[in-house]
Amino acid sequence: MGHLKITAVILLGLIILSGCGEEKKDLQKEKVPQSELIRSEGTDVSALDINGDGKLYQCPMHFQVISDSLETCPLCMMDLVEYTVAEAGVNIQNHYNH
Repeated sequence: MGHLKITAVILLGLIILSGCGEEKKDLQKEKVPQSELIRSEGTDVSALDINGDGKLYQCPMHFQVISDSLETCPLCMMDLVEYTVAEAGVNIQNHYNH
């Protein structure tokens, strides 16, 4: 009879722990916002210069966040900083190479 209680407690503990893991995964997914400003590795940065002024705006903390206009970073809520297209290209390349 004692073994049955121990087994039941262990099973209940495993069920509770497995449920907690799923909730943690869901919370982690929510932390990374989806945004058209978050660029992937290999992005042609020069194509992002839609107005052709040779400048882009990029987050100084998240170089994968790039826009052709002054925006706010969807990851840290900082204002994007102006860079030349060449600087933005180097920044995003360094971001993905680290």
